[in-house]
Amino acid sequence: MKIISIAVLAALAVSAAVFAKDDPRIERIRSLYQEARTIETAEAYHPVHTAEFNTIMPATGNQTTKVTFLFTSTQAYPERDPYAMSYRLHKVNVKYNVAANSGYLVEYLYDEKERPVFYYSKEEREYYAANNRMISATNERRYYFNGGVLITAIVNVTDEDGKTSKYTAAASFRQDDLAKSRTALSNAEEYLKFFRQMVRLERLK
Repeated sequence: MKIISIAVLAALAVSAAVFAKDDPRIERIRSLYQEARTIETAEAYHPVHTAEFNTIMPATGNQTTKVTFLFTSTQAYPERDPYAMSYRLHKVNVKYNVAANSGYLVEYLYDEKERPVFYYSKEEREYYAANNRMISATNERRYYFNGGVLITAIVNVTDEDGKTSKYTAAASFRQDDLAKSRTALSNAEEYLKFFRQMVRLERLK
């Protein structure tokens, strides 16, 4: 997981370097990602919540999904109530498999107000193309958001025939990216709701 995340950070830094000259929003997202990674990789203890799901899916078999919530907490009212805590969600990591030959990693990054600002997905899979040729593909998507609006898309994907498509867009987005980015934002909001529910459940005795 660390190796993958370091690769994400490196790619994020490179892509940010390209766009940050003209768009400070990208640089800000890059800083938020670095902040989250600093917390995530620190040797010192940091709070984290996890959820794991093991299911049997039709046609694909066993699927394991592990969701990790990276957050920080502080005393909300230290003078009035030392036990009242305030939580901030930084990043959500989702790792799952579909059958034995496909693995997925998805990351959602949030800003100081817990608004989703960055989405990353990585799919590693093996399959046979139409000519019976084995394809080993790594598909990656990076979406940058500002105010719930897609501002940059960086995509590197391979289709069912083994043809690779690699591009970067800051306007005139493809319909596929617009649809996937809307899903990413919706999912990010759902994970935020789930995290808040986990915090409430943690307080139950």
